[in-house]
Amino acid sequence: MFEFGTFGHEMLALFWEVKRSDFWAMLTHHVATLVLIAGSYTCNFLPIGCLVMMAHDLADFFLEIAKVFNYMVKARPWAQKITDVFFVLFALVFFVTRLVVFPMYIWWENSMKMPRKYFGYHYMGMAMLNMFCLVLIMLHTYWMYLIVRMSLKMVAV
Repeated sequence: MFEFGTFGHEMLALFWEVKRSDFWAMLTHHVATLVLIAGSYTCNFLPIGCLVMMAHDLADFFLEIAKVFNYMVKARPWAQKITDVFFVLFALVFFVTRLVVFPMYIWWENSMKMPRKYFGYHYMGMAMLNMFCLVLIMLHTYWMYLIVRMSLKMVAV
């Protein structure tokens, strides 16, 4: 419920914050995440939902630390090196958790290899959750492209 509230607040905050270039991707991400959280709860797939949330939350820590030091750069130039270190850690953890662990181990093992013992409501719920997981995988691929592009600009400077 805490994660649902957090993502619900973040989705609403998108509308009063400064609009970024990935506004629609973030909105789609928050809608898909809210559907996945609610769906895993109502279909009683809580272990899978918890694994998905854990895989997604690990990289956010490094991104937020990088942002904090990035805000300090103008006043404290030494903070740029710390920002760069945490951004690289974020990029590595993002790649591993969202483009390796999530699609190959969590999503594939729990949805595609799971025995089809669910019928009716649960089977439809599983199909819906799989679809929204695929939406997240596509968004992760798009964001990894942006991260790599930003990293190349960082190295070029």
